[in-house]
Amino acid sequence: MPKEMSPLLKSLEDFRVRLIKETGYSSEDLSYVPEINFRNKQSEPLEIDGFPAFRFSYPGTLPLYDAYDKEFQGLIRRMYLEATFNQYDFKAIEISYKRAVMVIEHHFKDASIRDLDNRNRKYLIDAVRATGLIPDDNAQVLTLFEEAYLTKRDPYIDVFVLERENLINFLEWRSKKRNDVDDEIIFSDVDINSIKEIEERENKTNVVACDSNPYWD
Repeated sequence: MPKEMSPLLKSLEDFRVRLIKETGYSSEDLSYVPEINFRNKQSEPLEIDGFPAFRFSYPGTLPLYDAYDKEFQGLIRRMYLEATFNQYDFKAIEISYKRAVMVIEHHFKDASIRDLDNRNRKYLIDAVRATGLIPDDNAQVLTLFEEAYLTKRDPYIDVFVLERENLINFLEWRSKKRNDVDDEIIFSDVDINSIKEIEERENKTNVVACDSNPYWD
């Protein structure tokens, strides 16, 4: 290979990796393998009045749209992917919803006015889609239902995914359990710092691999 081609190929590969990180979602996400293995993964969904529903819980609040630079947004996207895949053992689950509803519950500590439409729910939608529970996130497949509540604990997000035709029954069930809304929450051991550590290890590995690969010579 001509020597002058080596810098060009390196630049193209760097651009490809950066593009994947910045978009935060690609076809490879559909077969995502988490780097962090949470010890308490659930092997089956909730059973509510005879129908299955998946519950995903995340500490904190959803980031605002365009609140961070592209690199940090990539970290956030990966954090939600890791957290989502660590709450269930999807290898043991064969459920897929053709027409689903995603119920997003924001739990805040105070009653200040909050505009939910400023919160970037795309992180949640992409992560759930990557699990295979929904084949797509277009309007024919997925409906969004969003609410906000007060909590006595630190802020968090609850996400329920179920068949759309069961939404009314789910809301009735949920209203009965409203006083117990903060109970039975399981967070995976994932935060932004753990994702930074993963990417730093990967970057070091990639640098070593490129330096030792005669393809670039």
